[in-house]
Amino acid sequence: MQLFVSPEIEMFENILRKKYNFDNGLNINKPTLFWGIYGFSDLNILRKHTGKRIVVLNGTDSTHKKILRLLRILPCTKGVIYVAGSDWVEDDLKEAFIEHTKIKLLMSDLKIWQ
Repeated sequence: MQLFVSPEIEMFENILRKKYNFDNGLNINKPTLFWGIYGFSDLNILRKHTGKRIVVLNGTDSTHKKILRLLRILPCTKGVIYVAGSDWVEDDLKEAFIEHTKIKLLMSDLKIWQ
């Protein structure tokens, strides 16, 4: 599986790559874990991706109401799997009517992404 980390939180990319052994590169046809959708540039990368998409919201990205609304209503985001990494992120996703699964990510096993 591939990893896309929003530039807003790029300081976490090496940690995530080491912990979960993600593939290098970004092929739009391959399954990808999107760590953070903080703005329109991240949303556009997600929108153009044709492979399986899992979006992890684990911080202040869940407070961007306009982005959350677009994630919910844009046709290109149908079929995206959303993950909330904490209780307060889960509350934000519930308020935005985004179906999701809550997973305490820092404690999770690599097998959950397969």
